[in-house]
Amino acid sequence: MKRNLFTAGETILEVVVAVGVLMIVLGPASATFVASVRAVGQNRNDLVAASLAEEGVEVVRNIRDSNFLKFSAKGTACWNAAPYDSSGNAVSIDNCGSTKIGDETKISRSTSPQPQRFRLIFDPSALTWNLVAP
Repeated sequence: MKRNLFTAGETILEVVVAVGVLMIVLGPASATFVASVRAVGQNRNDLVAASLAEEGVEVVRNIRDSNFLKFSAKGTACWNAAPYDSSGNAVSIDNCGSTKIGDETKISRSTSPQPQRFRLIFDPSALTWNLVAP
């Protein structure tokens, strides 16, 4: 049986071709995987922001619908009877000692523990509700 001198490097060439094909196939697949992991994180943040915005809208709607006055131990109203200020887009709140609620996220919400008067304002660029002292 004759030995062909050209078949000695055939195995190395096959390995190089196989690795090249794998790189061509796995390169875009890994980029797609990384992009999908990033998208999942962004979608989570968007969902938290939407939930916080909905929570703020529910607070304002509850004040508007029920005009409910909650009295603190001193007998003063915690919620102002008129939920809108002169601009018509903010809520005046007498804080009754609220503190941070929920888990820490990139999107935050908090109130001051000191009894003060605040305006609740929605920031559409950051998708957050902010309590602003007048």
